[in-house]
Amino acid sequence: MRRRLPKMLFAGFGGILLTLLTAVLTLVWWSGRAGSEATIPLLYVGIDSPGTLVTEQDPDPDHFFEERVDWPLLQIPEPRTAWEYTQRGMHFQDNENIDQALADYLQADALERERSCGPGEVHVPGRTCLSILHGRLATIYYERGMDLSHAGATQEGAVFLRQAIDELDFILEESPLFLGLHFELGEIYRELGDPDKAITLFRQELEIQPCHQATHLELGEVYLQIGEIDNARIHLTEYLQQTLLHCDPFPLKILKARQELEDYGGPLEAPDSSCPALLKGKADQVLAVPVSQITARVGCNPAGTDFIEALSQAQVASGQE
Repeated sequence: MRRRLPKMLFAGFGGILLTLLTAVLTLVWWSGRAGSEATIPLLYVGIDSPGTLVTEQDPDPDHFFEERVDWPLLQIPEPRTAWEYTQRGMHFQDNENIDQALADYLQADALERERSCGPGEVHVPGRTCLSILHGRLATIYYERGMDLSHAGATQEGAVFLRQAIDELDFILEESPLFLGLHFELGEIYRELGDPDKAITLFRQELEIQPCHQATHLELGEVYLQIGEIDNARIHLTEYLQQTLLHCDPFPLKILKARQELEDYGGPLEAPDSSCPALLKGKADQVLAVPVSQITARVGCNPAGTDFIEALSQAQVASGQE
């Protein structure tokens, strides 16, 4: 019995030591894991990697999340990828810090070009590029170009407008059916004094969105500009018919289109129009609808409604309606 006691004691102490060592290692592992969770951000929580701890983003993913995410929610100390620079840039842009936004977008653009993405690059077939970046860049270039042009600096403004065209053309190459893209390009070409190119792009937009309200209005205005009065009447009529379904939030455009139709021969319905309208087949009545009723449609904001109703009451009082 005495001979076995030391072995039993050794076995007992050994078990205790093993248990203590296991406990210590477990505590170290959990403390390290907790520390990691405290320092490593949850990358793109609920977007690309929900609930997953990731230290690096794939610089060439199969797809991008092409929307804005609130930058603080991403918990990323500093951007590392084109997507992250773009997200921070959108945060700056939406908070009116345009210079910082542009700096982030240009950094994202440089990273994109390393992946053969971007205007002027030889695009790799099958590679997904970050369209939202180029859309945001186009917005900044467009707004700066328009501001300069309207301030009288036409040549300087044209430089920015052509940069916007480059960015939008790239998106068009990536997504030929991108809604509104042909319309935006048409607006720029119209500003640059190229009505024929603008008309081509507006018509391409209508092939994608036959009832795009703003495109019909712009087409009507451009046709008036070049003297094609019947085409102008057709598209101004279509525009006004669409405002009876979905109000234009800028009521002065409605009033201007009505006045132009009255000045140039009245409404004229397109024989091949595929858009639904309350007055389909009755284009001659498009001007008969009281202005005050236009705001009783989907899409009118309160400010526009109040403005139109006040104006309509003034017209009634003066015998104009």
